[in-house]
Formats: sequence, C-alpha cells, structure tokens
Amino acid sequence: MKTLSKIAVMGLVFGLTFVLPGLIAVNSAGAFQEGPASGKISLFRADRRVYIPRTTVIFNIEVENDGPTTQDYQLTMVAFGPSGDEVFRSNVERIKLLPAGERKLVQFQWSTSSRTEAGVYTLTAGLRDIAQFDVVFDSVEKEDGIRFEVQAKPLIFLSDDAVDFGDFLPGETPGQNIFVSNIGNATLEWSITRVPDDWVELVSPVGDVRDTATIVLRIKQDAPINRKLSGELVIESNGGRREIPLSGKVRGVFSGDLERLRAAKGLYRQGETVALEYSVENDGTVPLDYSASVTLIAPGGAVAYDGVAVGENVRISLEPGAFQPLNFAWDIPLDAPLGFYEAYVTLAYWFDLDLVFYDALDPAFLKASSKAAISQLIEIKEGPLLVVDPTEWDYGAILVERETGSANIMITNAGGGTLEWELVSWPDWIDIAKPTTLKNVGGGNILARVRPSLPAGEYSGAIRLESNGGDISVPISISIALPATATPVPTATAEPTSTPSPTATPVPPLPTSTPLPSRPPPPPSTSTPVPPTATPVPPTATPVPPTATPVILAQATVEPTPTPTPSGGGCNAPLGSVSLASGLVNGLLLLAPLGLVVGARYGRRRSKR
Repeated sequence: MKTLSKIAVMGLVFGLTFVLPGLIAVNSAGAFQEGPASGKISLFRADRRVYIPRTTVIFNIEVENDGPTTQDYQLTMVAFGPSGDEVFRSNVERIKLLPAGERKLVQFQWSTSSRTEAGVYTLTAGLRDIAQFDVVFDSVEKEDGIRFEVQAKPLIFLSDDAVDFGDFLPGETPGQNIFVSNIGNATLEWSITRVPDDWVELVSPVGDVRDTATIVLRIKQDAPINRKLSGELVIESNGGRREIPLSGKVRGVFSGDLERLRAAKGLYRQGETVALEYSVENDGTVPLDYSASVTLIAPGGAVAYDGVAVGENVRISLEPGAFQPLNFAWDIPLDAPLGFYEAYVTLAYWFDLDLVFYDALDPAFLKASSKAAISQLIEIKEGPLLVVDPTEWDYGAILVERETGSANIMITNAGGGTLEWELVSWPDWIDIAKPTTLKNVGGGNILARVRPSLPAGEYSGAIRLESNGGDISVPISISIALPATATPVPTATAEPTSTPSPTATPVPPLPTSTPLPSRPPPPPSTSTPVPPTATPVPPTATPVPPTATPVILAQATVEPTPTPTPSGGGCNAPLGSVSLASGLVNGLLLLAPLGLVVGARYGRRRSKR
C-alpha cells in the first residue's frame, strides 16, 4: 500500500513537470492560429487648439491592441505646416507586449520657435508592426489629421532679468545696458513706462520702439546717498510686460556739521533787518552738496520764518574737511510780535532734503547724533511807524497861469526807535521844494508846488514814501481851467404888428423939387459901435420895395449903450433925438407908396385931357 502511494505521487509530479507545460504550449499555438495580429489608434489629439511661437505643443495618442494576442507596435507622428511641407517628425515610439484588449497612451512634444510660421498645422500618425515595418495596423492621414493653429505673435527677450549698478561715490554716474530683442514671429512694439527717476536716468531709448534696441541707464549725479537704492524698470509691449529690478548703493561716509551761529546784535526793532552768521563743515569722507536753512521761532512757539518753505535755503559744495561761513538776513515785519526769538540752522543733503546732517530743532536727531544744540536768541521791540498828515491833498481848481499854494504834508513817527524814510517818487507836474534830500531821518514835512504854465486839464498822482516804519502813498490832484471869454449880446428885434390899411390922404409937397426915386433910400443904420470884445450888430432895417399896398415895417431898436460921436457927417443928435429921427424916417417910408399911387392917378387924368 505504501509502495503504491509512492508511485502515485511520483506520477503526479512527473505530469505536472512535463505534461502540463506541453499542453499549455499546444493550447497557445492553437490560439495564435485563431486570427491575425491587429492594432488601432483609438485617440489622437493636441492639448490645445491655438499656440504661439516659442511654446511646446503636446500631442496625445492612444494605441489599442484589438487583436487576439499580445503584440509589439511602433508608433510615429508627423506634423505638416500651413504650406503643406513636413515641419516635424517624431522619433519612433516602441510599444512592446501590449496584451490583447489593452490600451496605452503615448505623448509627443514639439516646440515652436520664433521662426515658426503662423497658420494652421496638421498632425498625422502611423501604427506599424515592430518587426515588419511594412505591416501597417492603423494610420491617420493628412485629410483626417488633427489640426491646430500657431498664431503670429511677438515675444520680448531681455538680456538681463535684473540690473545692479554696484557701489559708487556721490556724484559718480555709472551706467548699465539691457539688450531687448524680439523672439516672436511678428513685429514687436514696446516702450519703457516706469523707471526710478529719483536716482536712475533713462538715456535711451525715449518713446515707442520697434523690435530690437538697447536700453541705456545711468545713475543720476544727484542720486540720494547713505542708503541702498532700489527700484523697478517696467517695459510694456505687444509681446508681454516685463519688470526688471534695479539696485545700487552709494559708498562713503556722509556727514556735515554746524560750527557756530551768532547775531550781529541782540536787540532789534520792527522794520529792521536781523543779521546772522554761521559756518558749515563737511566732516565726512566724500564731497557733498549741502542745503543750509535758517528757522526763526517767534514768542509762543510759532514759526516766524522757514528758509526751506520760502525757497531761501542755501547750497554749499564742500570737500571733505572743508568749511564755509555764511550770512543770513531777515527783514522784520512791521507787525511782528514783540519779544524774544530763537534762530536755528538745519543742514541737509542738497539733492535729498530728507537726509539731514544737523537739526537743532529735532531733539531726537540731536540725541541720536550726539551733536550739540546751537541756537541764537534775539529780542524784537516796537519799531518806528510812518504817519502822514494829511493823507491826501487836493489843490482845487485854478485858472491857467494862476499861481496856487504848496501842498504841506507832515511826516511823523508814531512808533518806537528812529524813523528812516525816503521820498521815492512824485508826479512830474509838481516840484518838491522840501526836503532837499531824498533820504531823511526822523520827522519832517514835504512842500510840493504845482509847476507853472501847465495846460488846462485834470491832473492826479501820488507822492510815494518808503521807510523802516512802513510805506505810504499820498494822492494829490488839481484841476486847471481856461479863463471865461465875453460873448456877444443879441440885439432885440420888435415883432411886427399889423396896422390898419391907410386911407388916401393928400400928399404934402415934397421939400424939394427933385422927382421921387423909383425906390426909397434905405434908412440910416441903427447899429452903434460896441466894445472891442463884442462883435458888431448888423443893421436890422431893410429897404422896402415900392408896392401898391402899404407895407408894415418893424422898428429896429438898439441897446441903450453910450456911443462915441462919429466924426464927419451923420446924425449928431443925442440918444433921444436919434430915436425921433428914426420915427420920422419910418413915417416917410410909410407915406411914400401912397404918394406914388396918387401921382400915378393924377398923371393918367392929365393925359386923358
């Protein structure tokens, strides 16, 4: 029984060792003979549809073994450009022992460059037997290929991503260059939009730039000192935005000190000028330009004067170890508060006023720098005050060539101290009789006379005074007119009055046998001589032509002014007789037409006879 058991076990081992592998091999051989090898491309695509130059295109291809047995494959990919030419062919990708029904994902990469043509590209792929290249399992031809686009786009390239100017002394101007180029496939347009211009100067380019150029940078001569300098250069372009860090550091020991500060005197008055003297020293190791300014603190702590605020800080250039004395003057306002003032000096870097070397007004600075506080105390008292009386002067109205009085303007000091005043200007139509000098001290007066022979008209102006007690202008004026002239007196003329029609009356015999004239003679003139300034009055009586109807004549009258007796013939009667004679003449003139009518009728009667 034991022997049989041993034989059975040995038989089982033999079968497992030799018979079973043989059966498996036979089965496998039968399987290979079940169908031909196969494979296909089940997935083919690009990771994006649009690319730009200098980017990487990624293609994903999935291979599937759709045959009955394990298979080895080789996979290739080809890219064609917009013009149809082959632009990329991948390496052969070998896929070994891919079991039946399994899939494998394969990635290909293609990097575009700045020379890559813009346009639409086509991807193709082929799946073949690894041993027999002419056996093609599957392919994607150009007609069915995967398409993607490469756009035309400029890309900016910089030679440096950061710029360090290193260490330099104040006043030195080291430079740096940055090369800019276009690595895209379209025109690059760019410009510099920001630069730390407090310490960096952009030498070139200025404005808009196309494609390639060199950026030239230089440290400014007035760059801030005693600190690490930093900033950023910004370039904007159609190919992207770039930011370039800039840095640098000024080397050396930068310092300055105030040597002394003193006033010319301790007491001043309003309107006077404060005079201060002080010295500045460069106790550093490099040449520096300093800004020195004076500050005056009024009683109560208010700032009466600030040199930096009013732009009167002084620039001093000093070598290491050198010093320079300086003077300061301040005109005290007339309304300045009275009391004690304290003067201080602030010393800073000329190109950066925030870098202070000495400031006695800042206790924290003095404590940190261990420098002594230097100041100067002065007192201001009441000053002179200029007063004039009267405050204006009017000469009134005068005739041409007439004299007028002088303007007398009193000058007095209504304040303290000594008044110093100056006669600055006055109109050209007056003469200053007093004072005899333009500059004067103390009180006084001004005598101003109007110049003779001025034409008629209105005159005005002002006398201008300046003093340490204020400035005043005194308005003055005068009116000059022509003298009045005599005007002719009009002669009164009587209005004519209607008279009744005359009746026929006998004509008295004429005084002489002289025949009647055809028209009566004109009556004698009733005008009389007038003074030389008056114009002569023309005769008002006019001769009356003969007419068949009576004519009413207005009787002329004359002004009852005495007249000299004319020499030669004429009427010598006094004024009353002259009036009577005029009346007789007028009566005769009224009767003359009647006489002519009667004479004519009498003549016709005689001719009939």
